[in-house]
Amino acid sequence: MNAWPIAALSLAAVALFVLAVALGALWFALRRTSARLESLQRALLRLVEAQAPLDARLDALASLMREERACLPLPAAAPGRAYELAAHLASSGVGIDQLVAQCGLTPGEAELAVRIHGLRAPSRAA
Repeated sequence: MNAWPIAALSLAAVALFVLAVALGALWFALRRTSARLESLQRALLRLVEAQAPLDARLDALASLMREERACLPLPAAAPGRAYELAAHLASSGVGIDQLVAQCGLTPGEAELAVRIHGLRAPSRAA
């Protein structure tokens, strides 16, 4: 009997054994990874379920802040800064009457500020 077939069969057996060990290790790693993934999925589901009440609370707080800001008087414009304040207020959506009252502008000046800086003003290229 020739030694080459025995050596080849022995090498094939060792290769199959190594392959079986490697596949077993991969299978155990896959099981650990799968268990970890399921754990992460459960944690993510808990976070998603907790998000809706937090969003509702955040919306309620934002609404409360808007109501509080609406009650606060606007700061009076310092001389020379009336146009800056008017531009800022107009970009926030304040109307002509409020600009006249808060900034001391004429109705024509307030209308111009709303047209230039108002919410619907066309965006200018920077």
